[in-house]
Amino acid sequence: MFNASAWRLDDFRVVISGAQLTTTATVKVYSKKLVFSKTAISELNYPAYVRILISEEADRMVVLPHFENDMTAIPFFKETFSEDEGRYIEPRSVPIVDMTLVKGIRKKREWQDSKCRTCYALRFAEMPEALFFDLSMAKIVTRDKLRRSADEAFKTYPPLRMLMNDMSPVVLGLPPASNQ
Repeated sequence: MFNASAWRLDDFRVVISGAQLTTTATVKVYSKKLVFSKTAISELNYPAYVRILISEEADRMVVLPHFENDMTAIPFFKETFSEDEGRYIEPRSVPIVDMTLVKGIRKKREWQDSKCRTCYALRFAEMPEALFFDLSMAKIVTRDKLRRSADEAFKTYPPLRMLMNDMSPVVLGLPPASNQ
């Protein structure tokens, strides 16, 4: 017979339906540039400028929409007018050409070859306007193998132990304990 005490909840993850915790936005790290996917552009809400934050070990990167009048702003999304089509065309991706940044990332991550690495974005409810990239999870992929595996989907849910650190159990509907 099973009972609740046989189920340890420490290793479970909480499924949050409707929250934007998963995404298919990517960044590709080439030998001389970073390239953000069309999904990344869309999920950042087509900003003209972004701010890129990178950790000391180059294992994590955060991209935030930003304003032009700041010296840390990097030009990002720009539509171009097509004379042939007579309309503005959105880019399919956004390249950030910064060889110093890319070489620094590749050196810190110890990527000796010149192969392109692809990294999926993470989203967190606390900062829905930002995209988070765990560069330690970047992989060399081919076009036909770019889809996420089903196993990776569960990694996007927050662990139960993180959500329940400061909580106490509450039991409703029971009469108060009394010795009277």
